[in-house]
Amino acid sequence: MVPAAWESKVRKLLYLGSSCVYPKAALQPFNVSSLGSGPMEATSEAYAVAKLAGMKLCEAMSWAAGTILAATGGSTADPRRDVPTTR
Repeated sequence: MVPAAWESKVRKLLYLGSSCVYPKAALQPFNVSSLGSGPMEATSEAYAVAKLAGMKLCEAMSWAAGTILAATGGSTADPRRDVPTTR
């Protein structure tokens, strides 16, 4: 999707990540600084890696075009969300 948007000269694109990109033992609420600081949940690691790769692709393309933004979903750090802190 991201390369197709680039080739089609899409002016703005928001690529949403997922909470699975954070390490399994990351403190909550999640903080971007914890990305890459530990192993991911084994059952969703492949999906998480794909999401991270998409986010990095968006980052690289935004340097060239200035119009592509990658972000994690709002629910990953929403203080109103009841998220257990242990697994």
